[in-house]
Amino acid sequence: REYEQIRRQHRYRFKRTLQENAIPRHVVPISGAFEGGHFVPDARPTNNVEDPPTPTISTDCIQRMLRGTQLHVLPEVTAQALWNNNAIIAPDGSVLDGHGTYGFSIIIHLDEEEPTLAVTCGGNLPPIAEFLELDSHRPEAAALFAAMYYVKRLMQAFPKTNDTPTPPTPLLRFVLDNMSVTTDIDWNFSFDTGVYEFLKADYDILQGIQAISKELPIPASVKWIKGHQDDKIKFEMFD
Repeated sequence: REYEQIRRQHRYRFKRTLQENAIPRHVVPISGAFEGGHFVPDARPTNNVEDPPTPTISTDCIQRMLRGTQLHVLPEVTAQALWNNNAIIAPDGSVLDGHGTYGFSIIIHLDEEEPTLAVTCGGNLPPIAEFLELDSHRPEAAALFAAMYYVKRLMQAFPKTNDTPTPPTPLLRFVLDNMSVTTDIDWNFSFDTGVYEFLKADYDILQGIQAISKELPIPASVKWIKGHQDDKIKFEMFD
């Protein structure tokens, strides 16, 4: 009751913004209707609409994202192992006291008795919006994005050589211990996506993963493996 009395007292204090003044700048209005929780635009084309520019990642952002990279073997050796299905990429992330970190490792020479640790990389996530709580989902997704971007750049710099035959089914294998990330990257974000879907956690990074995975030179798989094993399970039973 007290709230209602105060609301009525201040009812006419502020002037309502006119509708024609409430449209953001540089936005083309599109007519349509909401059907089943989705906004469906009209079929007729809208004139004088330019396609948005292709998003690019600046060199400074790349350097900051991958500034913790350490190479343990020559990069061309790692690249050829990736081309030949002889590598595993393992991203991981963590949160401590609200601070998120991410990293990934590339292990090669899987057919040998002792595989080789070829690349390690790590970084820090920028702070998220105030009053939001950071959980492990975002750094885990960020680790996968950074790993995919590094692999893409590495394989572009060192194309496949003719020294070894091409595997029957070339595949980049990414493994991580966060099951939700492995399933969330299959979300379908499009014009038919419901409004509330974009309120899901970290959809910005998930869209980045979806985009970068299509730019990889060979197909990729993202598999969940059980992490944080205890010391009672035999090594042979590990994933």
